[in-house]
Amino acid sequence: MIAPGFSEQGLHVMSKPVGAVCNLDCAYCYYLKKKDLYPGTKSWRMTEKTLDAYIRQYIEAQPPVLDEIIFGWQGGEPTLLGIDIAVFEEWLKCDVGRTFVQIFDEALTAWLGLVPPLCIFRKQCGRALAIEHNGDLYSCDHFVEPTYKLGNIHERPIAELANSERQERFGRDKEMKLPAYCRKCDVRFVCNGECPKNRLIRTPDGELGLNFLCKGYYRFFKHIDPVMKEMAEELRHGRPAMNVVRRRNATRRSPKKRRGWRSDNIGRNDPCLCGSGRKYKRCCMKH
Repeated sequence: MIAPGFSEQGLHVMSKPVGAVCNLDCAYCYYLKKKDLYPGTKSWRMTEKTLDAYIRQYIEAQPPVLDEIIFGWQGGEPTLLGIDIAVFEEWLKCDVGRTFVQIFDEALTAWLGLVPPLCIFRKQCGRALAIEHNGDLYSCDHFVEPTYKLGNIHERPIAELANSERQERFGRDKEMKLPAYCRKCDVRFVCNGECPKNRLIRTPDGELGLNFLCKGYYRFFKHIDPVMKEMAEELRHGRPAMNVVRRRNATRRSPKKRRGWRSDNIGRNDPCLCGSGRKYKRCCMKH
């Protein structure tokens, strides 16, 4: 039986017609081996018939309350970059409200108690599928394997496959198979075990299923916790998150208090020495 609300959620189907034969040939890529699923394939280009069926069925499968339908296409994997705490600190100092970094926005969403847009940080998943060049539909683009093949859109429509009991169970397993070690973690509310494809190692208790990115995520989320709590509080009261940056910059020492500082050491248009990211004339020069 379909859980209430599952089929009413927005649906995303990632199209990856040539991802398996990407010429970048990155050593880390998890998708290149998928070409073995279709031996003898000469053309990885999606036919017009499959493309037409994909677009039409994808639109038809969306709930009527959805305001926007997003199509995603991948012809190769981008370089995966790690999360650097230094990047967060630079963003906090200079770029809040001007530059939007997805992982920071996802984190703030969690601190606000809202449902994260990215499936990897949700308690359950199952609404982000993948379609291959021939119309085969899979539970997720991280699980393009025979076990997770739901069917072909030329035989059964996307709406039927995506809202099946089998797909709902796939999404529910993300939460149900989370190790006990993760369930007790104090940053579980933002991480939720991340993507199941990365749950490859054992917990300190010996239970299999710990995400191999766990230590990095834990360190990052613990580091940003005080800032995210402050920003979430501002937003709950209808105030801009930028207030947090202003308060923090206001507590920094004025450059006039720094040993050896003189007003002629800095130009009006130079970055202010307090670290606010603003020009000196628009910052501490006023004080």
